Amino acid sequence: MKGLALIVFLAYSLASLILGVMGIGHEFGYWWAFAAVAAFIFARFAIPISVGVYLYAHHVLGWHWIGAAAFAFPLVAVQVALLFGVTLATAFEYITRPKS
Repeated sequence: MKGLALIVFLAYSLASLILGVMGIGHEFGYWWAFAAVAAFIFARFAIPISVGVYLYAHHVLGWHWIGAAAFAFPLVAVQVALLFGVTLATAFEYITRPKS
């Protein structure tokens, strides 16, 4: 099962890299795509690649913007849920803390 999860993760990562480069190349030109790949490789800066994936899925493939965003930014939903949970836990702790 771990092997299958690894294969799915690697396939998604490779597809994201390819679609991100194609999306940036389609919208801004291939010099910017090269710059995004260089930033990804040398600085571990993946935001331009994710934006390129969104642009490719939305503009070239014709996906609705919500579907394109869900495909391009899969961890954003998890991060928002965690932030919401931490905020609620902190607020609950503040409310239920005994007053001194």
